[in-house]
Amino acid sequence: MLEKEKIVTITSEIAPYAPEEQLGDYHLRRWTWYESQGAKEKASTIIDAKKGLIRMSVNDLYLHVMLTTIRDPPKTLEGKWNADYIRDQLDEDVGNILRDACRDINGMTEREQRGFLRPSELEKDTPG
Repeated sequence: MLEKEKIVTITSEIAPYAPEEQLGDYHLRRWTWYESQGAKEKASTIIDAKKGLIRMSVNDLYLHVMLTTIRDPPKTLEGKWNADYIRDQLDEDVGNILRDACRDINGMTEREQRGFLRPSELEKDTPG
């Protein structure tokens, strides 16, 4: 069962190069369907509306995932936690830890995975 909320604690042991202000507790909450769709929309650019083709920036998607899922960063980031801060100042180790935590809390349930990941057809070779 997926958690709806969790706290991720960033320490200097797991993020040795992170600035002091980025250390501490980050409170995460699983996003809603609407928030999920909004993050995907913000990270997408329409390439061909007639064909329904879009390009999605993975960097922008994770930026919006973090902004939506991290409900309460450490007090040292109060007033600073925004898209520009994440883009320009977030330490790589801190970013990777938070990205993974956001992915975990927003991930698919076992039921969703069963519906999405169908068993392969009788060991047929994939064409191409």
